[in-house]
Amino acid sequence: MVKHSILEKSSKPLVASLLFPEIQKELAQHPELVGNVKGLFVIIVLQKKVKKQEWYVLLRGREQAPVISQQKPDGVDKSLPVGIIEIEDKDIYKFITGGMYGIKALAQGNIKVAGDLQFANELEDVFYKAGGVAKTKEYLAKALAKKSKL
Repeated sequence: MVKHSILEKSSKPLVASLLFPEIQKELAQHPELVGNVKGLFVIIVLQKKVKKQEWYVLLRGREQAPVISQQKPDGVDKSLPVGIIEIEDKDIYKFITGGMYGIKALAQGNIKVAGDLQFANELEDVFYKAGGVAKTKEYLAKALAKKSKL
């Protein structure tokens, strides 16, 4: 029982679980950042090549608020493009802040993409606009500081 509590304290939260809710808030406050992008992204988050989380990012242009959650959104229009992205949690931060570019990361095997490749590439622009480098770094530092105090 002691080993179990030690493991719980030492496990760090996934970067995805810290950043995606903040991106959701930012896009809800500023839907213009989504632009005309419409579609469903399924982001499979890995940790050492093992699936840990699955996030759904439903973008419907400027007209409707985006949905970012770990639950598949209901009522998704079947005509929307779908992009499935598989990425290591440690690489999400670099991807969102522009330190790892989608096409280069794909070519190097850092991410895997299924579905419409051009559409999947649009997610990089939305993330960059939503958080920007400074906002993402600032939020992640605050979130990790809070978690370490617990």
